[in-house]
Amino acid sequence: MQCQRCGTVLEHPGQGHDCRPAYVPVAQPPHNWVVSTWVSVTAGVVVALSTAVLGALHLAGAPLVTTAPFVLIAGLATLVMIVAAVLWGRATRQTVEQFGADSRSYVIQWGIRVWWLSVVVGLGLQYLGETRSAAGIGALVRTVGVAALIADVLITRTRLTRLIEGLARPVF
Repeated sequence: MQCQRCGTVLEHPGQGHDCRPAYVPVAQPPHNWVVSTWVSVTAGVVVALSTAVLGALHLAGAPLVTTAPFVLIAGLATLVMIVAAVLWGRATRQTVEQFGADSRSYVIQWGIRVWWLSVVVGLGLQYLGETRSAAGIGALVRTVGVAALIADVLITRTRLTRLIEGLARPVF
């Protein structure tokens, strides 16, 4: 025997139960936050790969003509990543506040600080150092910073997704 409204299996006629819909809509994060998250991660991966290759080429002593495309790719991807990270931070703050949590604990994490520090130190080493190995080490320092930023974005994504899922669970 089944309830005629919700389809719940009943043991006997007249059995009391709470009719619940079979599908409970789960709150979803805003589309702009999802897009900015994945643009940040994708740009970060491009920057990490290009700066790693750039650092390896500098350390191997490759001709400067060989490194030029990677400098261009790393520079453009870094600009895209900066814009995406700023938009991601803003969208994350708004999304967290929309779901009723404190945005400070979600947005400013260790990865963003490590990334900015690695950009300053890496570019300082790359342009103030007088050797190719200094440029290579500077590029590799930036690679480590980008990896920290990617990890921070993904960790924050996981935390925010868990926050949203936790709000969607029914309380009995």
